[in-house]
Amino acid sequence: MLAGQSVVLHLVHLLEMLPPAGSIMKNNYLYPYLLLLTVGLVPAMGLSDQTLPTVVIVPTPVQSVHSEQGLVEAVERVSLTAEVGGRVAWVGVDLDEYAERGSPVLRLRSEQQQADLASARADLAEAVALEREAKDAHRRTQALFEKQVATQAQLDGAKAAYHAAVARHAAAKARLAGAEEGLGRTTVSMPFSGVIKARLVEPGEVVTAGQPLFDVVSPDALRVIAAVPQSLVSAVRALGKAWIELPGARVVPTRLTFAPGAQAMSHSVTVRLDLPAEYPDLLPGMFVRVGFATGTRLALLVPSVAVVRRSEVVAVYVVAETGEVALRQIRPGRLLEGGQVEVLAGLKAGERVALDPVRAAFVLKERRPGLNS
Repeated sequence: MLAGQSVVLHLVHLLEMLPPAGSIMKNNYLYPYLLLLTVGLVPAMGLSDQTLPTVVIVPTPVQSVHSEQGLVEAVERVSLTAEVGGRVAWVGVDLDEYAERGSPVLRLRSEQQQADLASARADLAEAVALEREAKDAHRRTQALFEKQVATQAQLDGAKAAYHAAVARHAAAKARLAGAEEGLGRTTVSMPFSGVIKARLVEPGEVVTAGQPLFDVVSPDALRVIAAVPQSLVSAVRALGKAWIELPGARVVPTRLTFAPGAQAMSHSVTVRLDLPAEYPDLLPGMFVRVGFATGTRLALLVPSVAVVRRSEVVAVYVVAETGEVALRQIRPGRLLEGGQVEVLAGLKAGERVALDPVRAAFVLKERRPGLNS
């Protein structure tokens, strides 16, 4: 039975390709054989207009959608710059390489900073020794003063010397911290785990403070930036429904964020759509199509199985009340959930559409004038 159905389908499609009776192709030697085979096989398969399933087209509420082009960008993205000037001694990453958070990616020559650090450490050691000595002297002077051997002036001098030594110690510690910070600034590290999107420096170059070195993005968290016309912002914000169209998939964002103001030039409001993490094919810089729900409206829908596509022609088989079948071209719209196709033009409410284009094609060929002559 399945083999017979396959034969019928092929024969019906061949019949559709043949011109109507009276044309020059009617004398083609294939025509009568195809017709006889089809007429003989189809009744046996039960493909008659009496069993032709149809659906009545009625206005159906559908979601109004506004479509915009969006740009994929990384939530975490940064341009790494030099904090101090100097000559580049080492570059540890290249374009499109992944680096962990905190890992070094560039070092500047640091002889001067290392010398400053060594001097600061020596100053700190000296300050510690002087503070210890001043503390012992103050303790001895305090004991002699209590025995009325030392004078008040001597005690005050020892106390002042001790406080000065404490202050010098604190200053030396601060200078050491500054020297360590200065040395640390000669090394550029990753602020987060990410991919090097652009490398703007080579070893041996002299860079200045604030000069860009790398562009870094994190592929783990992405979002889409799109613009919504100001006339639709209220509806989009109230419904809060949006999606990103991908090949074979529709991605629903985890959150929508609206900019607090509109852009003066385009009269639109920027919307950020945070994406879930399970779409590794999306990369920063890609363009995607974004849909925003703006309300509901009435539309004419037909099942996708009833739609016939021949080259650039899209049509359906319309069945009249008298049973007559006609192939009518339509202008399709969006493919909705549930396998329904929106019809923008070509059909009216109340008309019946055949659900089986193969059977409808046979009925149409069977009733074509002069086909059996």
